Amino acid sequence: MKVVDKLTRNLFASKLKAEVIEGDTIYLENTKADIVRDNRIVIGQGCEIRLIEFKEHFEADKSAKIGNSTRL
Repeated sequence: MKVVDKLTRNLFASKLKAEVIEGDTIYLENTKADIVRDNRIVIGQGCEIRLIEFKEHFEADKSAKIGNSTRL
């Protein structure tokens, strides 16, 4: 997995923050990201993602906040 651009992690908040996350297979929890791009993406609890771009598979926990998802 490759995290591109700004990456911050607050030791007290325990939430990953990133602008872009890319990879082959991604599973995320407790993450706030602008864009997540991959072939296969699973978004778990505690996530806030503005845009999901996927090729093969995408699923999200019902508590995750997803702006938009697009199959590439």
